[in-house]
Amino acid sequence: MDCLGEECLPPSLTTLEIVGCEKLERWITSKGLQSEGLTHLILGQWKEVKWFPREGCLPASLKSLQLSNFLNLEMLDCKGLHHLTSLQQLKIEYCPKLTISEPLQHKSLKEIHVSDVTRCDSLTLFPLGSLPKLEALFISKCHRLISMPGLGFAAPHLEKLEIAACPEMDCFGEKCLPPSLKTLRIVDCEKLERWITSKGLQSQGLTHLFLENWNEVKWFPREGCLPASLQSLKLSYFSNLETLDCKGLHHLTSLQQLTIDKCPKLENITQQNLPASISKLLIRGECPLWSKLEEMNDPRIQFRKGKPVSMR
Repeated sequence: MDCLGEECLPPSLTTLEIVGCEKLERWITSKGLQSEGLTHLILGQWKEVKWFPREGCLPASLKSLQLSNFLNLEMLDCKGLHHLTSLQQLKIEYCPKLTISEPLQHKSLKEIHVSDVTRCDSLTLFPLGSLPKLEALFISKCHRLISMPGLGFAAPHLEKLEIAACPEMDCFGEKCLPPSLKTLRIVDCEKLERWITSKGLQSQGLTHLFLENWNEVKWFPREGCLPASLQSLKLSYFSNLETLDCKGLHHLTSLQQLTIDKCPKLENITQQNLPASISKLLIRGECPLWSKLEEMNDPRIQFRKGKPVSMR
């Protein structure tokens, strides 16, 4: 199939997925896709395009755009994205040659996902420009990503941030996280683990924190390393955690729920009393601390076995 002419697509069409169609790839990049009612577009397994989307090649009615497995995509065309004035969600997956040299800016974007780009050695910086409506940002498996310059200023309404499997991401500076941020999830990020345990996490509006697949820390949380604004904290798969520091927990004066999930070496607790603010401590899976906590006979402590429930 080599073209999608003006009368080819019905005006009722709202969702379109094009995967592995070389001639349609050439048609869209050269002639443009005409479908004024289209709101959701998924494009996958494109092999030729290096710069996308050029201005005017996609309908301005789009609300979500997903680019998957663009093997030679080197650059996002910000001018082309600006043309998509209704765009709310952008997903980028498996783009091994992608670099983002100029700050990403957009007036209507609410969600950005950059995921599963395990081979993307070129993406070391993810600079962000003005994103006034951005509410959620998800970054995963960008193995060379070091930082996201401008995040604290670019997204004044960002509420949710997730960073997973980005081992080179190395710090959260004082102005890196916007004060609007409520939920933060960090999974399997070695340098961020070291940063938080040594320098502390500065984000005074943060209320929900999920930390997963941490392999180095043995004593957590030290006093002052987490923001006192936290209401819920989940520690999952801390493979070497040995001691739960209640002094650090007492610093979290707003903490209501603490979940400890699959911490196989956790056997010590520094105090025999939990912070008064905690209404629920949930222990899931293998954890040697079970017996000591049971001796406390505290009704706020609950124990569960089996597969953990996703907190996302």
